Amino acid sequence: MLLYAALGCRGSELEGLPTQRVWGPDLIVPRGVVARSEHYDLQVSGPSECSTEPGAASDRRLGVLVTLQARGLEQVPANPYYALLVDGEDEVHEATLGGCTPALPVSLLEAGQSAHGWISFDVPRQRGNFSFSYAPLLANGDREETRFRLSP
Repeated sequence: MLLYAALGCRGSELEGLPTQRVWGPDLIVPRGVVARSEHYDLQVSGPSECSTEPGAASDRRLGVLVTLQARGLEQVPANPYYALLVDGEDEVHEATLGGCTPALPVSLLEAGQSAHGWISFDVPRQRGNFSFSYAPLLANGDREETRFRLSP
């Protein structure tokens, strides 16, 4: 059962948005809802089409807008390379440089700090029905994954 609460982060742009606690990667959060894990809050929107590279007629570049806020004692890395985009055919797409701007800045967040920006992916034009995964490697050596359903 999904648990929704109108909880927000102190003084952040996530304050007042619907929040869903996540207890592992098997729970998929709808886009626009804040996923609250043990160490961070994450909210995503998109995908949105960004630019395409010249000569890449079969691919398109999509972006997912991310807001990440650290909330525990562990530092949380903000880094596009901890993100994956999975299409409806279960093909996994890794983040790429360029595309939607501003890009998510690479940083190590302390409790209460946040990062906001786009993570871009190259995907075949005919693909859709996307889900998004973010699984940062924490300082204690653990990975804490959150997953979002991006399609309506």
